[in-house]
Amino acid sequence: DESIGGIILNIGRFGGGMATASEIRNALLRFKEDGKKIIVYSEILTGKGLLLASVADMIMMNPSGYLYFTGLRASISYYKGLLDKIGVEVEFVRVGRYKSAVEPFSFDSMSYSFKEEIDAILDDYQNFYIEGISEGRNLSEDDTKAIQDKGPFTASEALKNKLIDKIAYENEIDDIIKKKYGLKSIVKIKGRNYEKQKKLNREWAEKKKIAIIHLSGSIVPGESRGGGLLGARTASRIIKNAREDRSVKAIILRINSGGGTVLGSDIIWNELNRTKGKKPIIASFGDISASGAYYLAMPADSILAEKTTLTGSIGIFMALPKVKELYEKLGIRREVIKRGKHADILSDDRKWTDEERELLQRQLNELYQDFVNKVSEGRGMTSVEVDSVGMGRLWTGEDALANGLIDMIGGIREAENLSLRMTGLIREEVEFISFGTSGRSKISIGVLLKESVKDKFYANNQLLESIIEEIDLYGELFMLMKDGGLMLMVPYELEIE
Repeated sequence: DESIGGIILNIGRFGGGMATASEIRNALLRFKEDGKKIIVYSEILTGKGLLLASVADMIMMNPSGYLYFTGLRASISYYKGLLDKIGVEVEFVRVGRYKSAVEPFSFDSMSYSFKEEIDAILDDYQNFYIEGISEGRNLSEDDTKAIQDKGPFTASEALKNKLIDKIAYENEIDDIIKKKYGLKSIVKIKGRNYEKQKKLNREWAEKKKIAIIHLSGSIVPGESRGGGLLGARTASRIIKNAREDRSVKAIILRINSGGGTVLGSDIIWNELNRTKGKKPIIASFGDISASGAYYLAMPADSILAEKTTLTGSIGIFMALPKVKELYEKLGIRREVIKRGKHADILSDDRKWTDEERELLQRQLNELYQDFVNKVSEGRGMTSVEVDSVGMGRLWTGEDALANGLIDMIGGIREAENLSLRMTGLIREEVEFISFGTSGRSKISIGVLLKESVKDKFYANNQLLESIIEEIDLYGELFMLMKDGGLMLMVPYELEIE
């Protein structure tokens, strides 16, 4: 837009993942290519916020502002000790030594394989993080690492360490910009108003369409529903409609999911496989597209991910909580009368026998091989090659590219450009139409807990907030597993900040 000379970004606590930050950062770099200016103002800036802000021509911070640039950390909570105290044991079978989804319930510390996996991810993230900030702030990478180890920073400390350019109040921004660029006045429009204006100015002529289908949340059979559950029936219906709509020339899958049930993932895979060859399918991975979410993308003609996307996790597990000791503590006695040797194999009040464990492991091995075969066919790799990068291991996008699990590094913009090349269309004659597949929000256990204590001690208790969020996360997981669901999922929440 030739009428736009620059952007003023007010960046606060950035809540997106590393891949989201990377994608927005790349968009800002494209904006600068035409000589347009970027000014950032912040009161509280996190490390990922600094990664975004570092592309700016000027970073300003409130005099009382704070910069949390301290490095990266990953943390996982382990619940085995708690479960032991209340008489709950989580039994599991899995394929893949890196399939660590069950570890928080069954182990009391990180396994060697899990630690190896997380260390590799953190190394890739740290390299990307330091490289981007160093480039943006015109610092050597060694200097940036040294500065990082001094953090966090007050506004004055951030200025001294060359992480920001100026300390100012928000009402001073316009005068500072006018003085810096020799302007008499500035005409501003809020971002949301600009977007509305652009929509009103669109041409009325009928355009060819490219569908962007958003697949986000935990994958389950049936319809999408609240709490971040992506229903396979909902997603399949949208994919089918896009396939049968003659005005839709290509499909872009925008995936942000740690996976889900085997059944749900396979249903979506089947609908996409039916679409393959009829029109181009491009998969664009966001912060995470792993396990079942990676599985369903195998019919895609091309897969793109950011360098810091988490993907792969080719593996499978099944886990069930056993609560016999808890029942006994509570004075509950259950009697079972059954017909059939394995009629109560999914019971929560007894452990599996060796024979049952062997039976379940055999079934998981069969389903893992099917996963490997689908990846082998979709990616043009041998089963041995897939297995060597499988075993449940998560990879960053950069490593996934080297291992043949994706085709190129890029975000949604690059996916759009690829769809145009594959269809022979130009951007001006195409309308990109987005379709969501998530369900309505729900009143979760976590929401109820927050409401019940928010006026007491919750608001300033970060530990309690973390526990409540994890109750929601793992409550959802156990609901998916309670009927013996086989899982292609990364259920733990890997917080890296």
